[in-house]
Amino acid sequence: MKHYKYIESDLEEAILEWFEEDLGYSVAFGLDIAFDGEHPERQSYKDVVLVDRLRSAVAQINSGIPLVKIPSKKGYFSI
Repeated sequence: MKHYKYIESDLEEAILEWFEEDLGYSVAFGLDIAFDGEHPERQSYKDVVLVDRLRSAVAQINSGIPLVKIPSKKGYFSI
C-alpha cells in the first residue's frame, strides 16, 4: 500500500481555508445546512445544488442582465 504525505482531512482543511480566506468564499459545515440542520439549505441529501446560493451568486455576477428562465426536470426556474 502506498503511503501519502498528506491525509485527506488535512488537504480538505487547507483547501477550505484557502477558499474562505484568500478567495472570499463562504464555507459552511455540511450538517448545518442539511435539511435537518440548524440552517437548512436543501430539502434532502439528494439536493446537490444549493439553489438559493446559486441564484444569489448568478444575480450578483450578472447584476446588469435581466432575469432568465432555465429549464429543469421540474419545469423552469428563474435566476
